[in-house]
Amino acid sequence: MARLRVDATSPVDWLYTAEGGANLVLSYAGDAVPDLQRHALRLRKRKRIAGPQGAIPDQVDVEFGDKVVRPLLGPELCLEAQVVALSSEWLRSVAGSLAARNVRPLKRVEEDDVDVAAGKGVLVEDLISGRGCLSVEIKPKWGFLPSRDHLSPETADVKSAYCRTCMHRALKRAPRITTAKRVGAEPALAVDREEFCPLDLYSRDPARTSRALQQLYASWTSSDGGINNLRFFLDGKLVKPSELPPQFEEKMTSSSEFDGDPASGFASRFTPILLASPVLPRLAALQASLDPLDIEGLAARVRDELGLDLYRPDLAEDEVASTLGGQPTTQEWQAWLERASAPAPPNEQDAPLRDLVLAYLLSATFKDCSIFIRVDSPPFPANIATTLSADDPSAIAGAEIKVIDLDPKPIARMGKYARMDREIVEHWRDSVLAGGAPSRCCGTTA
Repeated sequence: MARLRVDATSPVDWLYTAEGGANLVLSYAGDAVPDLQRHALRLRKRKRIAGPQGAIPDQVDVEFGDKVVRPLLGPELCLEAQVVALSSEWLRSVAGSLAARNVRPLKRVEEDDVDVAAGKGVLVEDLISGRGCLSVEIKPKWGFLPSRDHLSPETADVKSAYCRTCMHRALKRAPRITTAKRVGAEPALAVDREEFCPLDLYSRDPARTSRALQQLYASWTSSDGGINNLRFFLDGKLVKPSELPPQFEEKMTSSSEFDGDPASGFASRFTPILLASPVLPRLAALQASLDPLDIEGLAARVRDELGLDLYRPDLAEDEVASTLGGQPTTQEWQAWLERASAPAPPNEQDAPLRDLVLAYLLSATFKDCSIFIRVDSPPFPANIATTLSADDPSAIAGAEIKVIDLDPKPIARMGKYARMDREIVEHWRDSVLAGGAPSRCCGTTA
């Protein structure tokens, strides 16, 4: 990617695309610099009320992606990224332009803004721009169940049968259920087996993959685009269910076999693409292989070797980071990758604790990433048979698949990961299962 002077462009030529907790993304829509077309710019944000930051510097972020993630995931699934210098004056103008256009969600505006002192941004390929382009962002979540080997007797039956996402969803709904009970209303179900389960998506089974996509679409519709597992972009703009342009449903229901049902159309059109791509099995394999102990087994090693209790409620992030050896540098990541890629790498019993912690952080990156599928017009095959194949390369023709949001995770969050895991599992065991087991375990077809 050639070096480009981004802050020589007009801030109004950068259109708001999306944002997460740490960054927001803009797409270049100008004509002044042709080399910037089909490019997006990721900018750091800063909290309006100061708090723990823990942000990874952009240069480290890009080097991590290039030297660690790319060799593991495969270059064909990764975006090329370039750190670009940005003046404070230009960043301030961008922030003002975004505010004047009122394009950011109100909740985000109240929480944070562009970090005008960052001095840098990250330039990447734009996956949503282009007339007639339909892009789908799917956050697949965790694609495996942990081994019982390193789980406690109290959690083994739960964790080996129910996936993290389904259990976490029930926990997040717990306050709403409590409120409903307090006012005498019929409480909402803590778990609905008709909702999205990542293990269906990862299954490589056409029927289960299709079911997962239909469930994602139903949740996207019922939440008016509020879920973070699924987002659509059409002609470079984020699409919400309440503001669907006519051409969106046309793309989803253009064949009579879908009978006007956009959820079925979406699933039928994108299931073959996912089955033909290596992206999901590769993510699932990396997640599982990099997390052989589960956070429980890893926390036990940390306690035994370092005397640090990751479950301690008052545990400060600074203490976690310093005790575990600090945030790994790019050089340390590369050295770890060389050891992990050796013909006979040490197993989890013999591996140094530091290596296991780094592997867990990398697994967390792959558990929290998103898949982007870009399909240019005409977007789909005219007809997709119901007998889908998981090894049909023709299904992916015309589609571009990339994995995004592959930032390194802060080592300081290891305590947070351990405590959250315990809270999720205990709620599922003591509230959901105690009230009657769900109709099926995760990873089953029933």
